[in-house]
Amino acid sequence: MRPVFLTGARIYLRPLLAGDKEHAAAWFASPFPINATRAETFLKKEHQGGWPPGPQHLAICRTDNDEVVGGATVRSWNWRIAWLAFHMAPWVAEADALRAEAVRIVVPWLRDERELMVVRLAIAADEAATLAAAEELGMVRGVRLRERLARPGGRVDQFFYEALNPRWEVPRA
Repeated sequence: MRPVFLTGARIYLRPLLAGDKEHAAAWFASPFPINATRAETFLKKEHQGGWPPGPQHLAICRTDNDEVVGGATVRSWNWRIAWLAFHMAPWVAEADALRAEAVRIVVPWLRDERELMVVRLAIAADEAATLAAAEELGMVRGVRLRERLARPGGRVDQFFYEALNPRWEVPRA
């Protein structure tokens, strides 16, 4: 099940499926491991629906072999502002490059197709390819939190970027 509009050269994004419980360590955003039983409970809860709708969870998969290599979560408030978060599988060596490709796919989709006013994204300072992708898309850096994220051997800054939809811009009077 590959959505045509969320496909890039190396990856595609799709909704989470029941079978993804076996690959939860790749897409579930948590510092602690998750097993298949807990992932199945999470998936059943997320697919119940309800109002207001909760966050959208997407699996990031390779186009060549359909391997789940990460996950994206879109949380939107009042259908105009969205927070975008990515979790990449810890064993994927090219995680930053794949995340950057996901940013190039998801940000235009949220901003241009879904016509959200603002798309926000937090990026670690050591994720150079993702930072380059955000700036390439015209995202603006709004905040820098010094030494926010722990890494092996030290800490790195975290940046918050925003993509403003030009359709919602108001000319200065």
